[in-house]
Amino acid sequence: MKINRTNIFFSTLLILAACFFSLSYNIEARILAEGTIQSGQINYPNGFNLYRVISINSWSLPIQITSILVKNNISPLIISKIILFSSTLMFLVGVFLIARFFTKLNLVAFLVSFLVILLKKNFGHLDYPTMIFSENSNGMIAQAMFTMVFGFLINNNLKLGFFFSVLLIPVHLTIGLWLNFIIFCTLISRFKIYRKIILNKKNFFFIFVASVILLISFFYSFSQKLPFNALYDLETYKTYMEVWDGHRTGYGLYSNYINYEYIGKTLTLVLLISIFLKLKSNKDNYNFGLSALLINCMLSFFLYISYKFFYVFFPDLITRTIPTRFFLLHSIIGWPIIFSILFVLIRSMIPNLKYVHIFFTLILIFHFAQHHSTFIERYKGIKYNLSILYSYKINNEFWYKIKNINLDGFVLGSSGFDTCVKTIALAKKPLFFCPQSLDLIPYFPSAATTVKKIVEEVYNVPFDNPKVKHLGGILNDDLKPSFQNKSYNDWIYLKNQFNITSLIVPKTWQIKLKIFLSNDKYNFYIIQ
Repeated sequence: MKINRTNIFFSTLLILAACFFSLSYNIEARILAEGTIQSGQINYPNGFNLYRVISINSWSLPIQITSILVKNNISPLIISKIILFSSTLMFLVGVFLIARFFTKLNLVAFLVSFLVILLKKNFGHLDYPTMIFSENSNGMIAQAMFTMVFGFLINNNLKLGFFFSVLLIPVHLTIGLWLNFIIFCTLISRFKIYRKIILNKKNFFFIFVASVILLISFFYSFSQKLPFNALYDLETYKTYMEVWDGHRTGYGLYSNYINYEYIGKTLTLVLLISIFLKLKSNKDNYNFGLSALLINCMLSFFLYISYKFFYVFFPDLITRTIPTRFFLLHSIIGWPIIFSILFVLIRSMIPNLKYVHIFFTLILIFHFAQHHSTFIERYKGIKYNLSILYSYKINNEFWYKIKNINLDGFVLGSSGFDTCVKTIALAKKPLFFCPQSLDLIPYFPSAATTVKKIVEEVYNVPFDNPKVKHLGGILNDDLKPSFQNKSYNDWIYLKNQFNITSLIVPKTWQIKLKIFLSNDKYNFYIIQ
C-alpha cells in the first residue's frame, strides 16, 4: 500500500472503526487468567496445582503479551480492549484489502469491511464457532490474523503476508501450522511460476524477522515451564472425548452434524474465484493469494468430510487439533469475496462503470439502513461502556475486597469465565480450577486423570455421566446441586484434602457456610 492522502484517510477510518467496535462490546478476555498467572502476580500455595501448571505451560504469544501488560499494572479492562481492538482491526484490514483488490474502490471496500464486522457476516458455524467478538481470545485473534494474511496475499503484498503467517504460529499453533502448510502447498503446486517468490530476498527477510519473534516466544515459554509428571491413562482420556468434548465430536453428533449450507456457500466461493482467475489468466499476472485460498478451501473441505465419516480412523494427534476447524477459516472472507467478484463480473458486462459503482454503493448503503438498529445498539454499547469506565473499580469492588483478604489456600469458584477470570485478574487469588475448562485435556492428555479426580471428588460430578454433555466443561446446572448438598464437614474435608479455603458462587445458591462477603451477584465464603 502506497503512502498517499487517500490511503492515510482510509487507514484512519479503519482504525476509528476498530475503536468503535471494540469499545461497543463489554467482553473480558479469557487469556487474562493465564496471562496474570504467567506474570507471577498470583501467590500460589506450595505444591502442585493443575490449573497453574497448565496456564504457565501453555505456549501462546497473546498470553505472553498479556502477561507483560499485567506486570506493568495495566488494567484488565484496558487489556481486554487492546485485545479486542487488535483482532477487530485485523478483521477490518483483511476484508478491506480483499474488497479493494477486486473493486478498486476504497469507499466500497470500506463499506464492505464495516458491514461485515457490524453484522458479523460469515458463512456460519461448524463444530467450532466463527468468532469475531469473543472472550476466547486465542481463537478470535487467530481467525482475525488468518483474515488479514489473506488480505495481504491476495493483494500480492507477500512480504507482510508471509511475516504474519509465520507470526501466527506462536499465536495459535495449529492454525499457524495449517496456514503455512497451505502456503507451502501453493508454492510447490506451480513452482516454476512462484520460484521468484521463493528466491525474493525481501520475502526472506520478513520471514526471518517473524521466525526470530517465534523462537524468542518459544524459548521464553520453554524456560518458564513447570514439571508435570502425571501418567497418561487412555481410558480416562477416551471417556473425556466420548462424554465431554464438543468440537471434536460435533457436539456428540459426529457425522450427523454436517453443515451442508456452509458447504454450498464454500462451493459458490470456489466457483466464483475459479471464474475470476480464468478471466484474468495471465502468466505474468498471477495471484498467489487466490490460488492459496482455493487450495485451503479444497484441502479443508476434504479433511472436513473425511473426518465426519471416518473419524475413528484418524490418529489421536490429528483429532486433537479439531480437524474440522480448518474448513471454518475462510468463513469471514467468503461473503466479501463473493460480493466483490459479482461486482467485477457485472462491471465487465456493463460499459458505463459509473452506474455500476453507484449501484453497488447504494446496495451497501441500503443494507446498512436495513440494519441501522444494530448500529444504534453498538452506539449504545459505547455509551454504556464509557460510562462504566471510570466506575470500573467501584463496580468490581467485591473482587478488590477479596484481593485484600489474606488466604492461605485456593479459591473454589462456580462455572463461568466471569468467575474464573475475575478471581485471578482482579482478586489476584489462586483459583483451584476453572470448571468450564475441561477442554484443556486434548492439549494436555496426561492431565485427564487429575481432572477426573477433581471432577468427582471436588465437584461431585460423575466423570463418565455429567448432566450436560459435550460442552467441554462443567456447567452450573451440575455444580449447583453438588455444592448445595455439601455439608459443613464436606467443606472441611475439601479444605484438608485439597487446601481449598474459600468459595465464590452465585448469590442464589444455598451454601452451608457463613457468608463472609457479598455483592448483587456473588457470595464469598471462607472455610474455617
